[in-house]
Amino acid sequence: MTNEPHEIKIDTPDGQVIAHDSTVEPTPQAVTAVAGDDLAWLKSLGSDGSQFVSAYIPAAKDPALKDYDAAFRAWQRDPSPQYDDQQVIQIIGGYLGNRCVTDFDMEWVTVADEYGTDYAVRSAKVEVLSFPFSTVLKRVEDKKYDFVHGVYYTVKEMLANGEYKVRQPPQ
Repeated sequence: MTNEPHEIKIDTPDGQVIAHDSTVEPTPQAVTAVAGDDLAWLKSLGSDGSQFVSAYIPAAKDPALKDYDAAFRAWQRDPSPQYDDQQVIQIIGGYLGNRCVTDFDMEWVTVADEYGTDYAVRSAKVEVLSFPFSTVLKRVEDKKYDFVHGVYYTVKEMLANGEYKVRQPPQ
């Protein structure tokens, strides 16, 4: 039941972004809300975000999504980066995840499936998930960039367009 990805064009305040949508075979997942010390840790990630951005984009005093994209690209090009890959994944993934939690009524969860376990953010009301750390990891590995604001607005569009399942209360 897989299909070829098709483009979705999303208008943002910073211009249009292109996302790709495809349907894949459903995979059983165990989704668990994060609480306690783990939640406090996740909420703390990204707090170094403005410091990371200002290290690479000194003029950005109150960094916006696009500033994170620019700082990420500058970090990739830095021959002697101040941050290692794991720090960048945590800082930008934490910033992106926490921004979605705050702006879109989402919550931090763990998702376990046949591929492993990962942190994600999930809508409090509907079946929309985003994996901010994996998103950053993928861009680090693939040497891609300009994704932070695109992912943010893709999540916003998914929540706004109504093409999702309403979450069912636990049985």
